[in-house]
Amino acid sequence: MRLSALKDIPYPDIFHLYDVFINGYGELSKVIGYFSVDEDQVGINSFGQAKVWLSNRFESNKINGIKVTETKMVNDMLNLLQSKTNSATNGKYPNIA
Repeated sequence: MRLSALKDIPYPDIFHLYDVFINGYGELSKVIGYFSVDEDQVGINSFGQAKVWLSNRFESNKINGIKVTETKMVNDMLNLLQSKTNSATNGKYPNIA
């Protein structure tokens, strides 16, 4: 399943995806530089494990998006995940304190 197929990812599951995004895209960007992020570049298997790919075509090793700045790449990642949590959390994260 792709991230694009998911809606309303509940807390605390969203934290797993933040970890995958930060580490996965971090590793890829070390090798190829910063690139635009797409919700079809993230796959989630039946065990709930998420993986990040360069392209929305998982069999491809070519970059799907265009080259961008680090700030743009991080903002795109955060905005994508936030869009998946708005309905589930009313756009707010729970108070952990």
